[in-house]
Amino acid sequence: MSHPTPTVLHKGRLEALSDGVFAVVLTLLVLDLKLDHLPPHASDAEVWAALREIARPLIGYVFSFAIVALFWVLQNRKFSLLTHTTVRHAVWTFAFLFGVSLMPFSVSVYLRSMLSGAANVVYFANFAFIAAMLLGGWLDARRAGLVAATVDAATVRQLTRRLTAIVVGTVVATAVAYFQPSFAGFAFVIVVLALRRFTKS
Repeated sequence: MSHPTPTVLHKGRLEALSDGVFAVVLTLLVLDLKLDHLPPHASDAEVWAALREIARPLIGYVFSFAIVALFWVLQNRKFSLLTHTTVRHAVWTFAFLFGVSLMPFSVSVYLRSMLSGAANVVYFANFAFIAAMLLGGWLDARRAGLVAATVDAATVRQLTRRLTAIVVGTVVATAVAYFQPSFAGFAFVIVVLALRRFTKS
């Protein structure tokens, strides 16, 4: 019994949609950085005091922006290795973009209560979902034969290892966030760097 041929879709349309989603998300992330308590015609001392109050959320925003940017790079790296896409791979991509679109919400929860275990779990679980969908889409693309024939095996393995490291790092960070919220970010960075080091070909 023959299997139906997967519907071939132009990958450029999906890439353009992804870029649009990322552009909106990266813009929305900054909206939670507000100087709500700064009075009109504030003095220099009041401005500096207000900026010191948002120093910690600002660091969280920079970290969030960097991770979302990393996902954009990895997503584009994946698409650069494909010849086309299919409906099933598009579903994986839409699930990935769904997770990305939730980032302004999870970052808002995180910035409002950075020391809360629940807030950190929501934040890093969002990252874990995005990473898992990106890895799932890449593995699906490999199985479906969407990777260009000119791409060598070492490049395929390298991207697979990088995406796997991100998934493991975000899952570990989510677990750590439940018990030690202030160490979750460090756990993510350490795990990802360690896995990349020990899985180099």
